[in-house]
Amino acid sequence: MKRKYSLSMFLLGLLQTAIRYFFLLLIGIVFLIVGNFGIKVLKSMGLATILFYTILCFVEQLKIRSMSLKQSDNQEFNEIMDSILGIRSNNDEDPVSFEELIKRKNDPSNKDDEE
Repeated sequence: MKRKYSLSMFLLGLLQTAIRYFFLLLIGIVFLIVGNFGIKVLKSMGLATILFYTILCFVEQLKIRSMSLKQSDNQEFNEIMDSILGIRSNNDEDPVSFEELIKRKNDPSNKDDEE
């Protein structure tokens, strides 16, 4: 079954990437403020920095999306991505989310782990 990367996951990843590169945005904002009060070159540099920041965040998230949708040689990675994206594996009865797998594993009434 083909993996599907939802829009909400894309937007959440975009937000996380934006937070990761926040310092770059802060530099662009400082350049814009200084450029508005005096040095006009800094205004252009601030706009260019913010544009670069926006493009960088979007491209990074597209890379993450691309890697998430591809099949890997690493079987564990494939299992994790299938569970995060809600894909049924060959031996499962129903598709299970990643959170549900964690709940099942941490459930003390689950006797499969003790054997």
